[in-house]
Amino acid sequence: MIDLKEIIGNSINLDLKNGSKIQTLYEGFRKGFFKSDRDAKLAIFGSEDCTHYYSELKATLLDKIVDAALVDSTQGSESQIALRRASKYYLAALYFFSKGDRPAGIELAKKSAGIARNYSYAHINFLANNELAHHYGAIQGNARNFSVHLKEAKASFDVLQAEAMARLSYLEVAHKHANSRSLKKDLLPLIDEKVKYLESIPQANTFPYIAYFYNIQAYQYSITRDFTGLVKMCDEALLRLYSIKAKPYVAYFTFKVKKLMAFISLSEFALAQKELEDCLRLAPQGSYNWVLALVYQAILGFHSNQLELTTEAIAKARKLYAKLPANVRDQWLVIEAFLGFLKGDNVKMGKLLNQVDLFSRDKQGANIPVVILEILSLIRNGRKGALIDKAEAYKQYAHRNLRGETTFRSNQFMKMLLQVPAGRFKRVVVERRAKPYMAKLLSHGVEAVEVEMVPYMLLWEKVLELLD
Repeated sequence: MIDLKEIIGNSINLDLKNGSKIQTLYEGFRKGFFKSDRDAKLAIFGSEDCTHYYSELKATLLDKIVDAALVDSTQGSESQIALRRASKYYLAALYFFSKGDRPAGIELAKKSAGIARNYSYAHINFLANNELAHHYGAIQGNARNFSVHLKEAKASFDVLQAEAMARLSYLEVAHKHANSRSLKKDLLPLIDEKVKYLESIPQANTFPYIAYFYNIQAYQYSITRDFTGLVKMCDEALLRLYSIKAKPYVAYFTFKVKKLMAFISLSEFALAQKELEDCLRLAPQGSYNWVLALVYQAILGFHSNQLELTTEAIAKARKLYAKLPANVRDQWLVIEAFLGFLKGDNVKMGKLLNQVDLFSRDKQGANIPVVILEILSLIRNGRKGALIDKAEAYKQYAHRNLRGETTFRSNQFMKMLLQVPAGRFKRVVVERRAKPYMAKLLSHGVEAVEVEMVPYMLLWEKVLELLD
């Protein structure tokens, strides 16, 4: 059954009859009065036993939302407006063709193709020119017009194929590390295979192709921690994007945010700040990407020791917590906890673990900051007995989950932290015992900043301040 809560949350405002059942349903989900279909049934019909009538009401509302979305061609960026207009004209052309009004259909198909051509929307350009080639070739027998539209249909189909293969190749790589914040080296052969394949076929100079092609390569640079190479790759992608007439902001944002992450990892904080400003400017305020940029602002604050940046990012993001996906909201709760620890506050781990349930269960890297926070909180709160009791469990966690190359620093830092109970909380003893692990940690550059949100050496300094 359709989830109206999700659809309404992103839809435009509807002009519905005041007091009608359909307006009650729409406003109830839009304003959060209804949390479930059961709530809506009880409020509108006074009973849960009204499935048939309720389903009809939902279907009617969905149709109205879709109609409003098709009519709205004024909101968004230039390229987004162009996409909706091209799609709208193509759908209208199909409508007139089905009614037998071919002259009207042809004019609308031409308008659709013209917009799609100007804005490099290969899928719509192919569909519209395919209809036009059919009309001029099979119905009118106009050789000249048939040749023009057949040629354009074939050219756009070639571009569409390249885009499709780039997207499918990207998805094969992307799903391998989904829900994981620690990238694995066993992905490198697959990445190399996909890049070589895409380089062997005719490429397309469209923003979908460029985005997918370079995003595949970005995984390679992130896994190998070649952040200088990642910056150069992003600049190459952006240079290609600049040559395209119009593209959605996300085309630029995608590579700007990767540069931001890379500069943080390279400790080039001034350059990172510049990329951050670009990201916040590009992404619509309150959007998912805007919040993602704020995540990196918070991390930049930690790594550059400018905690005011982190505090500012939290203040902006906190207003949107209720609307964020669970994993993103959990990330912000962890960021807040780290900031609290650095400022000397006690971290309430019981409450945090309950709030970030999904985040803390993941065993692919997303839970590393949570486990580290738990150890830090035990040290901060002086719970020596609890830390001694849990030390073996933490050791086993590190052995099971942190043995890979991409979690090397986290593994060494975990071992450093475990020297606290082993050294009986005596600073001199702990420092001596942790020295070999610190040397190994310092021999490796920062791993994914989404994992090492706060530099481990900064956290270690705070830990030492808490020891006897």
